[in-house]
Amino acid sequence: ANAEKDRAWILQHLPASVHLEDATGQTAMIAVQGPRAVELVSQLVGRDLTALPRFHATTCLWQGQSLFVARTGYTGEDGVELIMEAAVAEPLWNALHAAEATPCGLGARDVLRIEAGYPLYGHELSEEVNPIEAGLGWVVSKTKEFLGAEAIRQVREQGPTRKLVGLEVEGRMVARQGYSVQVNGQPVGEITSGTFSPTLERSIALAYVRSVYAKTGEQVQVDMRGRLVPARVASKRFVTHV
Repeated sequence: ANAEKDRAWILQHLPASVHLEDATGQTAMIAVQGPRAVELVSQLVGRDLTALPRFHATTCLWQGQSLFVARTGYTGEDGVELIMEAAVAEPLWNALHAAEATPCGLGARDVLRIEAGYPLYGHELSEEVNPIEAGLGWVVSKTKEFLGAEAIRQVREQGPTRKLVGLEVEGRMVARQGYSVQVNGQPVGEITSGTFSPTLERSIALAYVRSVYAKTGEQVQVDMRGRLVPARVASKRFVTHV
């Protein structure tokens, strides 16, 4: 969805000596996630992938077609992401379905990634959010130079004014993106994502709140269309599968 935006940004900062080839329309990706995902894909490609470490990748052949296989995903479950030529996607999808993989859409993926506390572009991440307040400082170098490095150093030194937190919300109502988070009737933050967790059987949410209210156990309220619903600041990792 952001391919054009990404391409424009890269071209803006690319040295003249470097050529960019956009392969977005030539490739496709299928994510196979869940406790049996690696086993199922291993059977499909005829190769044991169980020893492939998390966040590592390899290449496999399926019916003579090359697959880029990464032990990654955005569900909080174990699994792999398969990248292939676009024309291979449909037959591979059908083969996975025939092997008893259950198709699911972005709605199911979104519930899983919220349960896992994973931030999503357009919700927890944007051009206006820095990686420190998003809890992603661990992936940003403290020593290397890059675009925005000085700004990030300043945030590290001064501390972020707000932080991304998890919220355990009372009742079964879903806290939607944009709902106000309040303390004593005063806004202190905003919901970025919310869902009813089928795993925990309760309403959960992700929100940015002022750093002073970001401590685990802090009591807040969510303004749900004029009704103030009690909530408690919790770990963003509501559910741990791997």
